[in-house]
Amino acid sequence: MNKLAEALGRNQASSAPATGRWAVPAGRILAAWNLFVWGGRIRNLLAEPGGLAEANRWSLVGSMTFCLLAVVVLGLAFGLRRGRWSREGVRHRERVVAVVMAALGVVVWTYRGVAIAGAGYSVGFVAVHTVLALITIGLGLIVLAPGRAGER
Repeated sequence: MNKLAEALGRNQASSAPATGRWAVPAGRILAAWNLFVWGGRIRNLLAEPGGLAEANRWSLVGSMTFCLLAVVVLGLAFGLRRGRWSREGVRHRERVVAVVMAALGVVVWTYRGVAIAGAGYSVGFVAVHTVLALITIGLGLIVLAPGRAGER
């Protein structure tokens, strides 16, 4: 039994990334989620009369930033390799961009969640945005989690 545990530990150590087993899939899920959430925000901004007014320009820039990061993560994940980039190099780049996207998402949604909850919006609006915040922060924390024991 002990030899089996050692063999399994050796296999995990050699095949699992040092950054956590769930980090890469969570980064891809977070990227798809961000395209859904922030793509919807862009659509809503452009559909509003005066959607590109001064007050909304920064919201549009922020939304486009999240969408760009998401496209980069998904592009790296699904085969936009160039030249001499190895599979490990692509995965590393994907991980770096996913970490940036996750950290930015945790900060932005923590701020937005508090701001929206205290701004006097309707209960439904606050509830929807709380769910968006919790999902984004949860996925972000999974991406940002350090490697688990046994995955060295």
